[in-house]
This record gives sequence, structure tokens and C-alpha cells, in this order.
Amino acid sequence: MSLTYWCLVDRTASRGPGGWPAMQAGLLGTAPQCIPFEQRLLVFRALVAEDKERGRWDKPPSEGGPAPLQFTIHRGSLLQDGWSALRNSGAVVKGRLVVSFVNEQGMLEAGLDYGGLVKEFLEQAISTGFNADYGLFSSTPDGLAYPQPAATTIPNGLGLLEFLGLVVGKALYEGILLDVPLSPFFVARLQGRRPMFDDLAALDSELYRSLVQLKRYDGDAADLCLDFSVEDDTFGARSIQTLVPGGSQVAVTNSNKLHYIHLAADWHLNGRLSASSAAFARGLAQVIPPSWLKLFNPQEVNQLLGGGENGLVDVTDMAAHTCYSGGYSKDHATIKLFWKVMTSLSDKERQAVMRFVTSCSRAPLGGFQHLNPPLTLHKVPCEASLLAAVGGKDVDRLPSASTCYNMLKLPNYRRASTLKEKLLYAVSSNAGFELS
Repeated sequence: MSLTYWCLVDRTASRGPGGWPAMQAGLLGTAPQCIPFEQRLLVFRALVAEDKERGRWDKPPSEGGPAPLQFTIHRGSLLQDGWSALRNSGAVVKGRLVVSFVNEQGMLEAGLDYGGLVKEFLEQAISTGFNADYGLFSSTPDGLAYPQPAATTIPNGLGLLEFLGLVVGKALYEGILLDVPLSPFFVARLQGRRPMFDDLAALDSELYRSLVQLKRYDGDAADLCLDFSVEDDTFGARSIQTLVPGGSQVAVTNSNKLHYIHLAADWHLNGRLSASSAAFARGLAQVIPPSWLKLFNPQEVNQLLGGGENGLVDVTDMAAHTCYSGGYSKDHATIKLFWKVMTSLSDKERQAVMRFVTSCSRAPLGGFQHLNPPLTLHKVPCEASLLAAVGGKDVDRLPSASTCYNMLKLPNYRRASTLKEKLLYAVSSNAGFELS
């Protein structure tokens, strides 16, 4: 390792008025590929920590921090209520949020928010807002999300997109994982970059191939009867958009086809997506500046948002950073059985357990020490035969999960075989809160 590289990495932990993480980010934003991803991740987290320290966002009011932002959300109108509560919050959203939920019957739900309800709110907002049926987001054939251009026609559509950008920013700021991979051309917009021609392949591979074929076409382009216009489709309503003034009357020829290719790709990537992408980016930038995201390429941004790329769950690391409640400890007999079972599971089964408990199948980047809230195993006391450990009737209850707290509610099984059977059944059938 070179001296220059060592200095760059070693000083990521040094924060203060000088803003060393910000200086590093400026350098790395120019040539991020020069530094390994793991080190750029450290710089990103140092930037967040420095920002929290500067704004005292993680401090209680008694220590000079801001008062918590309190708001109420009706589950039947979660997006609209969230937008109304946070649309004018500005930087205050970086501080502590206190959420109260009102159920479908109009009753205020009981419970204290120690971070779990905020996680639930963020996850539910993303799940609802990114659902294609809502009309705010669409996805590529590979399942990568981007804002629906027609969202501008939905009441408060741009405001809701800005709110969803704020939600994603808050999740990144707090290290809360969200299973919402974003398309590369959309990430480029969030980084303050303009998507280029090759980004069109991810949005519309057929159009991309057609434009490439036109570029390489040896014949007379005029024979293809193209003009400087494109067809737009807004929820089934078709319209013609011109790429130049009077474009529907301007034929594409060999002399201007490169200009046409550039304008057509730019319209699909930037013109058509401009308003909706800009709205989301405005919300995100209130929490996460574009310069911070420039530390990473689009694939790495998705890892930052949703966890490690390979999805493998390191059971040893998982155990080292797990908390226990309700009477469990790392030395409890059932806990020892649990870790024995987790070690025996396949990678796919471990990922399923992770999704069941946290709503995301991947571990956080850098390990479970960065999971927020921390993974917790909570004891559910249950009766069983005195001979359960040696073949008698064991606990029949299924495990359940509170994903908002990253908590697995685990009955005190006496045998590893029972624990494994019940756990995998609960996971595969998506058994929910307190289901038995």
C-alpha cells in the first residue's frame, strides 16, 4: 500500500471543522475507481457522521440537539400523510422522527417509537410509492426502478416523488436497508450527471438497438421514412413530440441521422424523464448531496441502498452483532440451537430468514454492525414436554417477526430439528406478527 493511499484511508476517521471527509469526497468524486469500494464506503459513512455531528442531529434536545419531528400517519393514506408531514421539513428530517400510526378503523395504534416505527414508515412508503400500480414508478425489464414520466399527470405526483426521494435519503442517512434497486440512468440523474446514449440500453433495449442499427445503416436513411419526432404514451394516451421545431416535417437523412439519434436518445433519457427525476432528486438532495453519491457507480449505489451484492449472510458476523431480549442471552440453550441451525442452512435459506426478519434479504455493507436497528432475538416462552430435548413433544408455536425492529420472536424450542422445521416453515409461508 502506498503512503498516499494509506493517508487517504487512515484519515477517514478524522472529522471536525476542517471537513476532511468532504475534501476526500471531492477528490474521490473525480476518480472514484482509484480507491477500493470498501474505502469509499468508509468515506461516505464519515461524511454522514460529520454531518450528524455538525447539525447535532443525533443528539437529544437536552444536549443541544433539535426537537424530534412528530407526525401521525393513517395507514390508509400513508403516502399522502407522509408527504404532508415532511414536505416542508427541510434538513430537520435528518434528526429524530417520531411516528404514530392510525389503523384502518381510525384508532391510534399503541406502541412507543424507538426507531422501529420509523423504519416501518420508510419501508411502507417505499413499498407503496414504488409499486407500479400507484403510477409514480416504473421498472426496466431487469426490475430496476425509475420514475414514471407520466407521474406529472397524477395529483401531487411531483410532490410525492420529492417525498419518496426524501424517504430514500433518510434511509441512506440512517443505514436502513431498502430493497429497491434503481436503474443506472436514474442513478446518474441523482448524482447530478446527464445520462448518455449507452444508458438507453437499460431503459429500452429495442429502441437502443434500432438507433445503433440506424447509425450503422449503409443505405439511404431517407428510405426509412423517419422524421424528427417521437411518439409518447401517457397511461394509454398517445401523442407526438417533436425533437426540433417542426420536427414532424423534417426527414431523417444520412447527413442528419447522427443528430436525430442523439436527440431521440436524449429525449427518452432526459427530456421525458426530466420533471419526475428532478422531483425525486430534490427530495434526496435534502439529506444526501449528489456529491456523496458520486463516490460510487450505479451498481454500488444499489449496494449502498440494499446491502451486499452477493447476498451472502455471514452467520459468525451475524451472531457477533445480535442483541437478545425477553430472557434470551448468547448462552441460552435455544440460542445455541438457533446459531447451529443458521450455520446448517443454505445461502438461499439464510437470505430468506434475513428477509423474514428485516424485510431485506441482504446483509448491510460492512457487516451486521451497520444494521439499524440491530438484529434482535426475542424470547417467546412456551411450554413443552419434559422430554422434548430427547424426542418428546416440543414447542408447536411458529416464530414471528417484527421487521420494523429487525426482531425475530423465537419460541424456546428444545430441539434443533424442531427449530429448523418451524423457522423454515414460517419463512416460506411468510408467517407474520404473532402468527402461530
